[in-house]
Amino acid sequence: MKLYPLLRYKDARAAERWLQEAFGFVPVALHQDESGNVAHAEMRWGSDLIMFGSAREDRYRDRVGQGWVYATCEDPDALYARAKAAGAEVTMELTDQDYGSREFAVRDLEGNNCSLGTEVLTWAQRALTASPHHAPGRSWREGFLCPARGLGSDVAR
Repeated sequence: MKLYPLLRYKDARAAERWLQEAFGFVPVALHQDESGNVAHAEMRWGSDLIMFGSAREDRYRDRVGQGWVYATCEDPDALYARAKAAGAEVTMELTDQDYGSREFAVRDLEGNNCSLGTEVLTWAQRALTASPHHAPGRSWREGFLCPARGLGSDVAR
């Protein structure tokens, strides 16, 4: 299964240029409506895809600036520098998280939130693989990986 983020922009053509400059997205498709607005656009980043279009009144309504995307990358430091150079508004500086990711967050040119960081194992994957980032039986959530207590037994519900 694949998930594809969907975003709306007031100026979808400017968004396409900005996504190329800030993050290195590659255009795949751009379809216009009868008025010349971007009805649907697709851009690829590695093996992943993002879809977007121009703001309009339809069943999805106007959602400009209300998106939030988390993406993994191999070199967050280089991507952070690239995004800043493209004018991204930094909302979280580069940070080494206690769960093993190095990440940052920015807003794009119309306010959508983009968080980017290194790929880390999910809690369940860590429990099954005993990730080198965590000692067996311990996690950044105390006791989370403790087999005797059960996976997630200490997580507040």
